[in-house]
Amino acid sequence: MSGELTGPRALVTGASTGIGEACARVLADRGATVTVADIDDVGAKQVASDLGGRAWHVDLCDTAELDSLELTSTSWSTTRVSSP
Repeated sequence: MSGELTGPRALVTGASTGIGEACARVLADRGATVTVADIDDVGAKQVASDLGGRAWHVDLCDTAELDSLELTSTSWSTTRVSSP
């Protein structure tokens, strides 16, 4: 990815560790406000605190939580960011 992100919001699932955390950190470094979504509340809060973002508990195996996630994300303007 090249260039800076100015003003967008990013919701990264599985972002308390590993690849999800790395993605959240890159997005934050490039200017995005990141919501760290994970079933691990403690890890999500720590990463969100490091990034100046928000933590959100979400269990992707729970269909009710997935519906909530979809409703929240559709209220945002959408820009897809992908790696080459």
